[in-house]
Amino acid sequence: MSKLINSSIFTAITGALILMGCDGKKPAAKTDIMPTVKKESKVDVKKDVEMEKCFIKKGDVGFIKEYKADCESADSKDCTATNKAGDPTAWILVPKGQCDKINMNNFEGVSEKIKAKIDLDALKAALEK
Repeated sequence: MSKLINSSIFTAITGALILMGCDGKKPAAKTDIMPTVKKESKVDVKKDVEMEKCFIKKGDVGFIKEYKADCESADSKDCTATNKAGDPTAWILVPKGQCDKINMNNFEGVSEKIKAKIDLDALKAALEK
């Protein structure tokens, strides 16, 4: 009787292992058992949107944060992040049409990356005067 019980237990365990995918064969690759999910590609904004130089200033005061300009200014002929705070000749690249909005303190639709380059508080205060 113990042979019958041992045989039944062995058969039950073997059957359960086979159902779980443990059939003694090489494990299946993840792609065989996992559903395939396609990632949507991100749109490269710089390629799809026309950009323009934007001087953010009022009078002789600029509002591009120090070292955040995209290229040369009157004080520096090197590109990228060489400007001083308040430099009215410093500029950043923005999607075409956003520069006028920014200079009126309207940041609707302006990316966080662009806003991080601008002294927003100083711009707001200057425009309220």
